[in-house]
Amino acid sequence: MAQDKTLGKGEGVGMGRKKKREAIYQSLFEETKKQIALVYLPGTMAHVKLHHLELYDEVLSTEMRLDDLWRSMREGKDTLGQFEEALQTWKELHLRAVDLYREQRDRKEEEQGSLLFEKV
Repeated sequence: MAQDKTLGKGEGVGMGRKKKREAIYQSLFEETKKQIALVYLPGTMAHVKLHHLELYDEVLSTEMRLDDLWRSMREGKDTLGQFEEALQTWKELHLRAVDLYREQRDRKEEEQGSLLFEKV
């Protein structure tokens, strides 16, 4: 069997699989980001950082886990299942953060509305 002389130049059989794997991870990541963006409210993470530090730390920890899994994939390790689980966790954490922020924002609006009503 002839040896592929381009392997040392970043091309060849292994590169095709690597690019395909990376495309799968990228696609999954982008889809998860879109799902979060559909419900995300500006100011959510600032609120969570101030009032729910444990949740904020979980989000950061999960993001670091995603980075580690992505890096492992690029090194040739099969981390797809773990990556999908971490993406699901990341999404759930963001959804929880949005719910907490929305509840706080709604409470604040109710309080302001009742104060206006009392002044009338």
